[in-house]
Amino acid sequence: MEIYVHIPFCVRKCRYCDFYSVPCGKDPAFGCPGTGSEHTLPGTGDYVNALLKELDAREDEIRGKEITSVFVGGGTPTILPVSDLEMLLMGLKDGIARRGGMLAGDAEITTECNPGTLDKEKLTLMRQLGVNRLSIGLQSADNAELKALGRIHTYEEFLKNYEEARRVGFDNINVDLMSGIPGQTAASCERTLNTVAALAPEHISVYSLILEEGTPLYDDVEAGKVRLQGEDFDRDMYKLTGQILAAHGYERYEISNYARPGRRCRHNMGYWTGEEYLGLGPAAASYLGCEKMCRYKNTADLNAYMSDPAGVRVLEETLDKEALMSEFMILRLRLTEGADRDEFKKRFGVPMDEVFGSVIKKQTGLGLLTDREHSVALTSKGFDVANSVMCEFL
Repeated sequence: MEIYVHIPFCVRKCRYCDFYSVPCGKDPAFGCPGTGSEHTLPGTGDYVNALLKELDAREDEIRGKEITSVFVGGGTPTILPVSDLEMLLMGLKDGIARRGGMLAGDAEITTECNPGTLDKEKLTLMRQLGVNRLSIGLQSADNAELKALGRIHTYEEFLKNYEEARRVGFDNINVDLMSGIPGQTAASCERTLNTVAALAPEHISVYSLILEEGTPLYDDVEAGKVRLQGEDFDRDMYKLTGQILAAHGYERYEISNYARPGRRCRHNMGYWTGEEYLGLGPAAASYLGCEKMCRYKNTADLNAYMSDPAGVRVLEETLDKEALMSEFMILRLRLTEGADRDEFKKRFGVPMDEVFGSVIKKQTGLGLLTDREHSVALTSKGFDVANSVMCEFL
């Protein structure tokens, strides 16, 4: 089993972000505690206590399970003061053991970080308390592009934090990047990729900017104030990313993820290969065994969560065999290895081709899938239109 912990606080919301988070910075344009924000923000220590109460309430799901990864995400987890980070990390370990779970000796423990909220004290504390992987949200090495996204940091601040993380002993770092940023060019994208790859992080994630309704960036695009590049640019940058990172020794193992040998993100691999996961915090999702397999989601309301952290879960769906088979194909096709036929038959008791043979034949004929003896995988052309291919398996 894996555990995801959501920290919903940010200094301010980025212009493109639709993840559940609440701003708690001092910029009045983004809201402050007690000054008319949508939420009455608690002290961060109170929030950590609520998270640990929710963990205690999930005893039946934790007992007897080996926890192979813990991912603290957000929001901005490193916005927490040192004392609250310590309470959270120690409380998670103690809570898992107290409720009958077992944290694997080689468990991957990741904390997401944003430049501008890190310092030596926080980095040292996280390392001492067992965090063995950092995921740093850079997005771009171009400061004008960072400003267009509404990021709170500069590239220079990122570099300072990255180098400090290395000095305190972190040897497994991911850097998040983004393509399709307003004002980005092929040249600036290439500079960012080469600049970051030269730092030799163990993992690099490169996501395309997705315009989400309800965000400030969406409103500006709709009003004609900002213009985004089209699909052709996005496709070109995807190919450019693969070429540049391959030249620096990175392996693409998933649509948007590249790693040094042996440095794939184990937590995300769990999502893509159907591992159970428990989500803690507002808007966090869980995927757990029930009568079949159940997907739950916590309320996306901080006040409601703080009032009753044990009672905020809603059952979204129970997945039957047909749904699980479709999900197997869709998630496995995100990976370069694709969907394994033997694993499919072992899991579902029926050959893959008996269920999806016509879809596989059609997509192979279009050059979007490669049909191997033991597996089915996306081709390079298929990765360009991955979403449309995956929809065929629904």
